[in-house]
Amino acid sequence: MRNSGESGSGKSTLTAEYLSHGARFMSDDIVRIVLDDQGRLVGCPAYPQRKLCPDAVKQYQIDQNDLIEMYDTVKEKYAVRNKEQYHDHPEIIDAMIVIEKKETEKVSAVEVQGGDKLKLIMQNLFNLDAYKQCNLSTVVFTQCLKLAQQIRIICVQRPVNGITGSEQSSCIETVL
Repeated sequence: MRNSGESGSGKSTLTAEYLSHGARFMSDDIVRIVLDDQGRLVGCPAYPQRKLCPDAVKQYQIDQNDLIEMYDTVKEKYAVRNKEQYHDHPEIIDAMIVIEKKETEKVSAVEVQGGDKLKLIMQNLFNLDAYKQCNLSTVVFTQCLKLAQQIRIICVQRPVNGITGSEQSSCIETVL
């Protein structure tokens, strides 16, 4: 499963929630997706570091000695390196979770269908503008279409304020 969403949407907080229940992570910001020998989509691990905001550090009681202060012009962020929770080999991807902050009272999660799947994949690509400038948009679109056909996409909407990692994971589990 892969989390996606805009900066500040709660991807790292949701990851911290899953890690607190024994899950492992592959990457904080970018996951490279390739096809394996059987034509399945596989996520490739990246650097074993994740980023957290101060609220998540406090909620998940992360030891201050494990934190590395990060330079961010907008938000206070910390890096956490934890090789014990790092998933260091490629893994088949069966779902993508897109997190959106909305003016809502509670967390909700729905499986996305049809063309909306492709739309969410395209919106959550890393640096889509760079692909367009290199005239790769047709190739990228074709790959995104294959991705949309092979995985489930769950859209999670969460309140703008407050950490809702446990509510998000419960909603996701219900939909999955």
